[in-house]
Parts: sequence; structure tokens; C-alpha cells
Amino acid sequence: TDNRTTNTEIDLSNNEIICAVLDDRHRKLIIGDSIGNIIVYNCLTGVKLKLLCSLPYTIRNMIYTEDKTIISMSGISDLNVLDELPNEITSETEVYLRDNKGLEIDIT
Repeated sequence: TDNRTTNTEIDLSNNEIICAVLDDRHRKLIIGDSIGNIIVYNCLTGVKLKLLCSLPYTIRNMIYTEDKTIISMSGISDLNVLDELPNEITSETEVYLRDNKGLEIDIT
């Protein structure tokens, strides 16, 4: 048997990665970048699975919840709540909440 490991360089983003989280099963790497993209990658293969969304500001912080929801902060306290799983009918990411009015406090 061949027990060699192979290192593969993967181009995760053409932009600066600001934050990253793993999904609940540690199979997907979800990154937020400097131009507002939230991108999902397969941790094992490095394959880009999807561009979850593209927002107008830098993604400053993200959390992944147990109900497969991603909460992100971008720009000047913009709050976004996204469903990581696609809508069954449209196959697109559902945005539960997008608040760009800003928050009174910093939750990062």
C-alpha cells in the first residue's frame, strides 16, 4: 500500500481572506473575503462548492449555527443571516435577514 500524503495548493480566493468557519460536520470551509464574498469549499478536496453570496463590503466576522445558518457581519456593522443550504425550488441561497442600517454595538 502507498501511505504517501500529497500536498495540494488550492487558490481559495483572489482576495484577502478575512474570516473563515467550518460547518457543523467539519466538511466545508466557509470563507469571507475582503470584497464581500462568502464562498464554500470542500475541506477534503479543496473544490469550490459555491459562491454563497456577494455583499458590498468586507466580511468582518462569521459564525455557523447548528441549524445550518451563517450569520455574518460586513462593512460598518451590516448584519446578514443566510441559509447555507439552497432553496429546494430555486436552488439559490436564501437570505433570511439583511440589515444594513448598522448596529449600535459591535458584536464581533
